[in-house]
Amino acid sequence: MLDSRIGIKAKILIVMLFLTVITFGLVAILTLQNISTLGDFSLKSCNELGDQTLEDSKAALFKHAREELLSLVLGQAMIATVQLDRIEDKMSSLIYEINGLEHLIFLADTDE
Repeated sequence: MLDSRIGIKAKILIVMLFLTVITFGLVAILTLQNISTLGDFSLKSCNELGDQTLEDSKAALFKHAREELLSLVLGQAMIATVQLDRIEDKMSSLIYEINGLEHLIFLADTDE
C-alpha cells in the first residue's frame, strides 16, 4: 500500500539517497583506515628519527669528548716535556759541576 502511494520520483530519490549514504559511509571507513595507517607510519617514522638523532648526538658527543681529551693529553704532554727538559738541563749542570769538583779534588790529591 505504501509502495503505491510513493511515486517513481520519490523512489529514485530514495535509491540515490541510499547510494549516496553508502558511498559516503565507505569513503568514511576507508578514510579512517588510512588515517590509522598514516598515524602508525608517522609514529614509526618519528621513533626512527628520534633513534637516529639520538645515535647521531651520541656519536657527536663521543667525538667531541675524544677531541677534548686528546687536546688535554697533548697539552699535558707538552708541559711534561718542558719540565723534563728543565730537569735535564739542571742535571747536566749538576753533573758538569760535580765533574769539575772531582777534577779539582783529583788535582788537589796529586799536588800533595
